[in-house]
Amino acid sequence: MKLAICMCCRNVEKTLPHVFKNILLLKKYSPTLVIVYDNCKDNTEKIIKTFLNEYKFNKYLIHLENNISTLRTERIANARNACLNVVNNSEMDFHMMIDCDEINIRPWDINLIDYYLNLDNWDSISFNGNNTTLKGDGYYDKWALLINDLKWHVWGYGESSLYVIPLVEKYVCDKLQDSINEEIDCHSAFNGFAIYRTNKFKEFMYLGKISEYPKNFFNEEDINKSISFIVRLPEFKHGNIKIHYPLNSAKNLSSVFQTQHKKVKILPDEICEHIYYHLCAKKSGLRIKICKRNITKK
Repeated sequence: MKLAICMCCRNVEKTLPHVFKNILLLKKYSPTLVIVYDNCKDNTEKIIKTFLNEYKFNKYLIHLENNISTLRTERIANARNACLNVVNNSEMDFHMMIDCDEINIRPWDINLIDYYLNLDNWDSISFNGNNTTLKGDGYYDKWALLINDLKWHVWGYGESSLYVIPLVEKYVCDKLQDSINEEIDCHSAFNGFAIYRTNKFKEFMYLGKISEYPKNFFNEEDINKSISFIVRLPEFKHGNIKIHYPLNSAKNLSSVFQTQHKKVKILPDEICEHIYYHLCAKKSGLRIKICKRNITKK
């Protein structure tokens, strides 16, 4: 079995040593390590190079020196695509795409990873739970998540995103908890750690800008279904959800609004880079699933 582990690193000196400890838990697979980094202002680069000097298996280190987009999602997409350029030309059976921040500092459940590497009911598998040491045990990654009639991303509701995000979080937590199956189907999910059958994903890439999506990739009918779904949730206690139409318009690209619990401003052209990767695969009939179990031990 040929396994690659893909990592995108920027200013993660505090968490990276813990992530490397997790990677060593998978040494029985002799994994190929693909690390992409850019413009770090801390000791991330030094920590990476020190670890790679001692790493016994195949490794690739890529410095994206000109990865300077104003959109964080586009910068991450560029880094992940650099990983794919290696993976897709290396005859891998599987590749893991992992985040290198707090989401992966707890020890991984290796038995769970073994189980899914030997199970053939998925093409992409991610996992439930908040794996971090941060407060709360809810589903962490609402930004990459599209499930059931929720076919529009949580940043895409304009100013309504502020209260849509916790509703989506509660919905997926309840759905995972109530599921009688170990996995549930979705359109897109990541949550900081996902495994892919490499050969089935070779034609797909990451995009972090909606304006670069093919025309009509998202249609108004699906977006309206998403709005209706949210409005019907029992926890919904707000007014109308407003969204920018038409997509990718000049107005859309120049507007700025606030989302989440903190003062983070997101351009409407910004979208989680995982969504395009997963939706292209889903449209091609691949099986995108979330396991209801947590990838880390508590």
